[in-house]
Amino acid sequence: MEVEEWLGVVGHGGREWVMGEGEGLEVVGYGGRVWVMEEEEGLEVVGYGGRVWVMKEEEGLEVVGYGGRVWVTEEEEGLEVVGHGGRVWVMEEEEELEVVGYGGRVWVMEEEEELEVVGYGGRAWVTEEEEGLGWFGYGGRVWVMEEEEGLKVVGYGGRAWVMEEEEGLEVVGYGGRV
Repeated sequence: MEVEEWLGVVGHGGREWVMGEGEGLEVVGYGGRVWVMEEEEGLEVVGYGGRVWVMKEEEGLEVVGYGGRVWVTEEEEGLEVVGHGGRVWVMEEEEELEVVGYGGRVWVMEEEEELEVVGYGGRAWVTEEEEGLGWFGYGGRVWVMEEEEGLKVVGYGGRAWVMEEEEGLEVVGYGGRV
């Protein structure tokens, strides 16, 4: 992949990160897992262990696939369609509040306050879009993203990544390694 300006290439224990922030493009490879983020076009493509997330924020459309499960969110029309393992939720955000229970799993969305709280099988996601801040918890793993300050802090299974994109600086900690 050609990148106009190479900011940093970091190898650690055979793992490699490649960052080309000049074009607002970040390509990160970790243990055969790959993240590709094109922030300039408002497009984020994230692959992890064969699972893929695709987010097109420019059109207000979010398509997320996880382990063959797919979520499709069309925020432009205030309509969210979510499919999970053949189960489908359709949510109309016109009323700003949606509480959906399915098989003991519950989703609660309060978009009036720009706050979304999603629980699934004991796993919880909390997103506060108003402040440009998102907290994601999944099976005890936590991601924290502060996009307003150009700072992303990601924790996964006790491993932590800290990325300060504003200064073109990436600090990555993995299993106590920095």
